[in-house]
Amino acid sequence: MTAPRRFLLLALLGLGGVCGCGNPGSPLPPSLMLPQRVADLSAQRTANTVELHWTMPARTLDRLLLKGDQHVVLCRAIGSGACQAQGERLLLAGAPEQWTDTLPAAFGQGPPVLIRYELRLLNGARRDAGPSNPAYVAGGWAPPAVHSAEAATTPNGIAVAWSAAAGPLPLGGKLLVRLERTRVLAAGESARPDKGGTDTGVPQPASQVLELPAREQGAAWKPAVDADALLNRSYRYTVQLVDQVNMDGRVLEISGSPAETRVVNARDVFPPAVPADLAAVANGDSGTIDLSWTPDADPDTAGYFVYRRPAGTAELPPRVSGPASLAAPDWSDRSVRKGVRYLYSVSAVDASGNESARSPEVGEALPR
Repeated sequence: MTAPRRFLLLALLGLGGVCGCGNPGSPLPPSLMLPQRVADLSAQRTANTVELHWTMPARTLDRLLLKGDQHVVLCRAIGSGACQAQGERLLLAGAPEQWTDTLPAAFGQGPPVLIRYELRLLNGARRDAGPSNPAYVAGGWAPPAVHSAEAATTPNGIAVAWSAAAGPLPLGGKLLVRLERTRVLAAGESARPDKGGTDTGVPQPASQVLELPAREQGAAWKPAVDADALLNRSYRYTVQLVDQVNMDGRVLEISGSPAETRVVNARDVFPPAVPADLAAVANGDSGTIDLSWTPDADPDTAGYFVYRRPAGTAELPPRVSGPASLAAPDWSDRSVRKGVRYLYSVSAVDASGNESARSPEVGEALPR
């Protein structure tokens, strides 16, 4: 083969390598733009309304981003029955959303019934990928609305009282009173736990559920006491009556309308208990009268004061133990005169400076 022919053949082969001979891939079908299904639908009933919350999907079934508002249909069913549409809205993809459904009057009376909610997201052709996860509430009797809620500080905690309509107790349910406690901070105050907080340094829980004692129809609602509230702090309470029912293995809550108290400043104005079992013993060797008493059981007791007066006088006894409180439940009086009978009493003081009444007096004299 001559040189020009070899050059032409190589050029043609090179051109073929550049062009290639592979087959093109299969064309992708067009997207149906079906939004993914909602997976976190939740529901909570209060009186005759149901609050539903969920997160809007951000993508289609084939992982394409959804843009703009999406058509959302809410449906409601009794138990496993057919889900009936309750409305349609345009809602933004990828955003948290909520929907308030008002129950018909018939759903708010009588024994509990299981109510199911579902959501469907429609594409432009009004097709969907299926219903969301179901969310359940209980229909039927709801606890009465709470009103006129008030909070007051007591030695045992913060007592919360309220008014509510009298009526029969729920059928087969468990009636609770829910106190939701909110800490109200003053200017510059921190919510972080301090040395006066819990033993572990963990902040207080934001809410506490107390079981309401059984009552007869027409009886007054008993106040609830929040014994976990700390003194010298400010709180606000939301009070709500809650009925818990078990339906198909699910514990569902039906809440009555809540009421909120005014801010209560839980100032510690309560003194510790009066010290008990005060005893006085003359000690001739040291020239003192030694006192001892039973330690005060109140957890906020910070110390003790000792008072003394000569027997046979009506004067008020002055404090003889010094300006600072005594940490231990004992003390020795070194400023006594031989042959003089003294009457002693003891008081307890807490960390807020509240002082108890004085104990009953006991007498003792140092022999001459």
